[in-house]
Amino acid sequence: MINIFKQVALLLLIIFNFSCSKGDDTITSEPIQFVADIYVAGYESNGSVTVAKYWKNGVETILTDGTNDAFANSIFVSGNDVYVAGLEYDGTKSKAKVWKNGIETSLISVANESSANSIFVFGNDVYVGGFSRPLSGSPAAVIYKNGSPIAIQNNAAASVVRSVFVSETNVYGAGFITSSNSNVRQSKLWKNDAGSPTNGSGQAYSVSVFENDVYVASTELISATNKATATIWKNGLKTPLSSASQNTRANSVCVAKGNVYVVGFEFNGHSVAKIWKNGIESSLTAATEFSAANSVFAIEEDVYVVGYKINTTTTNEVATMWKNGIETALTDGSQFSIANSVFVTKN
Repeated sequence: MINIFKQVALLLLIIFNFSCSKGDDTITSEPIQFVADIYVAGYESNGSVTVAKYWKNGVETILTDGTNDAFANSIFVSGNDVYVAGLEYDGTKSKAKVWKNGIETSLISVANESSANSIFVFGNDVYVGGFSRPLSGSPAAVIYKNGSPIAIQNNAAASVVRSVFVSETNVYGAGFITSSNSNVRQSKLWKNDAGSPTNGSGQAYSVSVFENDVYVASTELISATNKATATIWKNGLKTPLSSASQNTRANSVCVAKGNVYVVGFEFNGHSVAKIWKNGIESSLTAATEFSAANSVFAIEEDVYVVGYKINTTTTNEVATMWKNGIETALTDGSQFSIANSVFVTKN
């Protein structure tokens, strides 16, 4: 059972993620010195099931009791409050969860299967993106505001919100739809209650807004080569981040100080964690190492990336953080673990 959940989690890697500072365009000649608190959401196996948790500066906080498989997908910090979105299985279905300072709230009726994939706090309002569905039906994209669903345009056979971002009075969601007459998934951006499909087939994993520009990270299928291509969209215009001959995926986008950061991985027999800064690709690990990058957060001069890397001794995935390319394992690797989302505050 745990292998099934592990495979699903690794394939979907719901990570989303808005994680990003807004910043400004000012370029300074000297790095700004500040004290940072680094929050990472993810999960770790206890040998039987996966346990949702988050780390603050490397110290873990456990969110579930280890009875059922659970996953922490997204994290946001507002003032002294730490918000985490995720899901927990009850043996037959998943339930969307939000934890505020470790206190759990379920978002959906027990009659539905659901997932909370992304969380964003704006002022006093808490927004969560994900999906819900009847046990016998298809998933339907949903965005919650303070626990109540917001009506969004959704006439697809199946749809999911993977990332949510709020800027001024606008609520953005990124995800995918599946048309009723085909099984092809199409990347989609929702703005408030309206949706705008992209051209092509794929899935959007992350949305970020900088000033008046909207950025979406997606993975698009190239029909001519049958390859997946990491893609960045700016105000509806797409730019592939890799060649059509590569298999790449974009999991998260962050824009800070005018720089656009996208993270994901390239698959060539195994996955290798990647970061693209303004379209320029860099590997976070050696080409021989199995790894993936799931979330990025840039603040001042520092860039934080989280994901996982395979421990060659135990062969377990290990939740990992990279700060400016320097790698830090968040667990000892004795059990498999994944880092899904990162958020950084400065003091």
